[in-house]
Amino acid sequence: MTKQHLTAAFTVDKTPDEAFAAINNVRAWWSGEIDGVTDQPGAEWTYRYKDIHYSKQKIVELIPAKKVVFSIRPVEVKRFSASALLAGLTFLAGPRFSSG
Repeated sequence: MTKQHLTAAFTVDKTPDEAFAAINNVRAWWSGEIDGVTDQPGAEWTYRYKDIHYSKQKIVELIPAKKVVFSIRPVEVKRFSASALLAGLTFLAGPRFSSG
């Protein structure tokens, strides 16, 4: 399988600091079980939602109000499996940030 990339951009009505804080408050926006530290560089945690989804995350890069990069592996979702994903958020000037 070849590598595939996805980039998306969107605008939120929040400052970079507010958006950064919300994104790093993983327990507030993921409804499954989270085990581990979710807001420190190098931290690792697992996420499980019933018997439908399981993944292990690691914070690869964390620059307050600027950038967050998660390494996600392995990912197991009913009818989908991946050995590794990399998800990053880069905060742009003003109240905008992009994912990709």
